[in-house]
Amino acid sequence: MSTMEPGLLGDFTPPAPVPPVVSASSASSSKSSNSSQGSSSRQSLKSLERLLGDDRDPRKLQKLVHKMYDNLKFEKERADCADRRVSEAISYLKSIYEDKLRALREISRLEEELKSAYVSLYKSGSTFLQIVQDSI
Repeated sequence: MSTMEPGLLGDFTPPAPVPPVVSASSASSSKSSNSSQGSSSRQSLKSLERLLGDDRDPRKLQKLVHKMYDNLKFEKERADCADRRVSEAISYLKSIYEDKLRALREISRLEEELKSAYVSLYKSGSTFLQIVQDSI
């Protein structure tokens, strides 16, 4: 998808991705940033509809296609990055959960060992007391 088919817009090769321009007022909060991006998309669609109806200016159409391609590529890269981060977080949480299960199994094993040692100690202590009492 790095180049378009020849014939659609000549030998057009898309430029490197450029992040969409965000105004200073929309950068103040993520909520307003999201609505600004939605508004920008709607404006791009309206501009595209207007230019598609106006066959007289192919340069404007080509410029709009460039801009839309750049925005699409930027959003795809952003989505791919978010997807990678989610996958990394899931892997990290899975490893934490597995470590927790191993620790719980180890605790259970040690509790059983402790109970066994306590029972053994109690038996040997009571046997010792019986020997002492018998010798008195």
